[in-house]
Amino acid sequence: MTNDALEIFPLPPIRTFTAPAATIRRLMRAATGHGGRWRAVPHEWGFALPGSTFEALREREGLSFQPAPELDRSRTERPAEGWTIVLDAELASDTGSAENLRDAQLRLRCELFYPRRAFYAEVIENAREHLGQIGLAETDEIRAVLRTEHEFLPEIKGHDKSLTLWACFSGRFLALYLFDPDSLAVEFPAVARRAPEIIARIADDVARIADDLPDRPADGGGQRPRPTAAEWIADLDELGRRFRTLGDTPVAPGASEEPSGELGPSALAALEARAQRAESRGDLSLAGLLYRRHTSSPAAREGLERVVARFAEALDAAAADLGLDEGRQVAVTALKAAFEGAGDDLYSPTARSLRDLERAISERARSIYRVDLVEWALSLGRRPIRRELVHQPAARFCRSLRKAAERLELAAVENTRLSGLLQLTHELLAVAKQRLRAAIAPTLERAVAETNGESGDEAEIAREKSVSELADRIVDRGHLDFPLLRDAIARSRAKVCNLTGAKEWLVGDPLLRGDRLLAQPLEGLYRRGEIYRRWLQRLSSLLFATAPGRLASLWLLFPLVGAFLLLEALAHTIGLALEAGLGVHLRFTGAPTVGLTAFAICSTINSRALRNALAAAARMVGRGLHAAFITLPLRLMRSTPVRRALAFLLRWVVDPLVSIERQESIADRFRRIGRALTVELVPALIHWILDLFRGIVDRIERLLYSVDDTLRLREGEAKPKVVLKALLGLPWSLVSYVVRLYINVLLEPKYNPVKHFPVVTVGHKIILPISLILTRALAEPLAFLGPTAATIVAATTVFLSPGFFGFLAWELKENWRLYAQNRPAHEPPAIVGESGETMARLLVPGFHSGTLPKLFRAMRRVVRRYRGARREIELVRQRRKLALVERSIRRHTERELLSRLRRAGTPARLEALEITSSRCRIRIVAAEPAISASITFGAGASGLLSAFSADADREGSPQVEKIAQHFIHLTHPR
Repeated sequence: MTNDALEIFPLPPIRTFTAPAATIRRLMRAATGHGGRWRAVPHEWGFALPGSTFEALREREGLSFQPAPELDRSRTERPAEGWTIVLDAELASDTGSAENLRDAQLRLRCELFYPRRAFYAEVIENAREHLGQIGLAETDEIRAVLRTEHEFLPEIKGHDKSLTLWACFSGRFLALYLFDPDSLAVEFPAVARRAPEIIARIADDVARIADDLPDRPADGGGQRPRPTAAEWIADLDELGRRFRTLGDTPVAPGASEEPSGELGPSALAALEARAQRAESRGDLSLAGLLYRRHTSSPAAREGLERVVARFAEALDAAAADLGLDEGRQVAVTALKAAFEGAGDDLYSPTARSLRDLERAISERARSIYRVDLVEWALSLGRRPIRRELVHQPAARFCRSLRKAAERLELAAVENTRLSGLLQLTHELLAVAKQRLRAAIAPTLERAVAETNGESGDEAEIAREKSVSELADRIVDRGHLDFPLLRDAIARSRAKVCNLTGAKEWLVGDPLLRGDRLLAQPLEGLYRRGEIYRRWLQRLSSLLFATAPGRLASLWLLFPLVGAFLLLEALAHTIGLALEAGLGVHLRFTGAPTVGLTAFAICSTINSRALRNALAAAARMVGRGLHAAFITLPLRLMRSTPVRRALAFLLRWVVDPLVSIERQESIADRFRRIGRALTVELVPALIHWILDLFRGIVDRIERLLYSVDDTLRLREGEAKPKVVLKALLGLPWSLVSYVVRLYINVLLEPKYNPVKHFPVVTVGHKIILPISLILTRALAEPLAFLGPTAATIVAATTVFLSPGFFGFLAWELKENWRLYAQNRPAHEPPAIVGESGETMARLLVPGFHSGTLPKLFRAMRRVVRRYRGARREIELVRQRRKLALVERSIRRHTERELLSRLRRAGTPARLEALEITSSRCRIRIVAAEPAISASITFGAGASGLLSAFSADADREGSPQVEKIAQHFIHLTHPR
């Protein structure tokens, strides 16, 4: 930091010391009156206080500090005057050179001095007014961010808590505004756009406490008057500008165009020959990257120009075919920048994006076929062996473009010249997705309409939403299957109607008819349900889609099975504990207990009053347990007698045996371990278990899909390759079927804890007595594998077979939600996120919720941990996840709110969508009638909060407000 920049910053005389974090904690407790050395103290990296107070506390507590006079040009020689800042010694050692430490110390002045100065001055009576003007939701976010990041300064007794919050926020905001303004939108997204207003409020506070600020040096010598608020803001802007430009070294233009190393003549010749071979077979991306590695050769430069021209021509042809009039020169310029920015690494993000882009262009122009001997044989020759997959090229085009865009986003961080190619790729991807969606939408509409016979506007809106969700899955992921179709219908409010008779059951219920309607037109994109899923659907429709079946399910099947599973769960938890601890053996699954439990479950299922009473009792028990194990112990620990007893024990027993420094170290270690166990380890473990199985199944499914895709025929392939793929297709279809059967039916339900207990446990009890009989029976049809292999396969299958019970229970649970007669009395909140999150799970923090707070917290950690290009790359990855959440909320708004407004004769559009870590604000506008309204969802202390507001200067419409309130109720039922 230059000296003149230091002089701009208006501070009183300040001395700087360094000390360990434990010493800083002791200084904080002594200065603020926060007794108890075992109590956690935040903000351990630094502290600021008046010089006289510092000297008195250092002498009284016997603390030692290391002076750092080289950091302060304005330091005072008399300790009792001015202010003192203490920095963490590890921060000083990690920062490196004295110049870098001076920069860090200047940052900390903003965060430490002004908040502490406000505390001791006691002149900021308007801190509550500042927060009130910012807004309640913004204040809640500020408080949540500071607490999450452990940045609250200790409160001084007798001060208003609003002063504490405003002081901590203003110091942090000031430091970011000066030295890192780009990260303001990450740290405080709700208030970042109001930075000038907040800086003006901070300047007003500074004017109140500027009595001891030094005069600034005048241009012609002497002293200028102390700065006013406006002058101070101008000085801050100048200081921030100078700080941000320090260390900027201009890069010589065209430096990236030179190769990184010299190659010998033989290596150059081999490289050029390899590039020519790649160019001859049409691999333009590889050829261009190889030519780029030795641009000193005239032949290589000419080859690179030729490759860029051919690549640009193909890219321009694809853009023209999609209706984009980009012009060939735009493509040439963008591709030149991409090849030059790729460097010598053939696997860099830029190089791989070029390959994805070339693959997308080539795949789009080639027809794809499937050779299926199994389907031909099962249809008795009615279906051809070789069938064209009509929509597969468009789906592969979208997938390759998406990969290219994701890699170009990372590469564009370090090479801004790639922005042209990135923009062109995004435009191509948007148009390609729109065309693919338009091509598959009619087929999806027919299938969804076949599954549902309900009428009315609500049913029509629900069907449109289901079609859009299924189209999203195909466009974004490239494939769809029967379980996803069933889940989309089950989540919808337009559900499947009852069976009308035996004929419909034999032909297939509505869901199975929709499955058949999608199988052929969307072949390659949609995988029809396996035979075991289809027959399970048929059997469950008898129980769930007919009046006698539902009667038997609700009054007999569910109570008996539920009672047996519940008692088995108790036997494997409480029963085992009693037997191991007390030697008492209780039989839980006797006939009387099963009958009584079944009667209780049956009464609960079929009586709403009883359900409400049990829910109220459960809440009362929960409050009692919370009071007994959390509230009362905390009050007891904070009571005066207990605190005095602990203080006496600490002073006369612990202090003589253990030094204060050792106590601080032990207390700090226990706090870190406790925080890791309660805040980090347990939620992370739960998330890991829940996401692990979903990720494993998804990866296996993608692997099977990639092999299926490899065995498909491309137009123009050689005949030997076609014959080989046709021969391999038959055994692979059998292998993939068996793998999916084992994964979906046996393995995943058996080892997934959510599905395992207690259903799979009961399955083990059923299978274990007859396991040998089942193994011998299953080994007989597998005798062709040999006795040893047949026995191994049979024994493995029998060992995994209890997983079938978990699969059965899970499938029946999902199938129950399909039918209109099983619709719950109170509709659950609408699904908003792509991973099944509701709006509450997106905004309200929890073990398995709070997607947005966690995303913004991850972005804050990136901002604080990294610098330069590494920070931008990590932020791109996090912002990509944030963009997915934003896209989900936009889709939910368009399909649930805007579609209803259009049907009501008030076409509106989504003007803005503001997303922060604790709030989502949706702003809509309409021309006729003139409407401008906002719908806000936010995280509060009691859960999700929602509100509707319309601008007062525009004429409101009661119908619009009614539809908006209905949208709020769908998203957040109360």
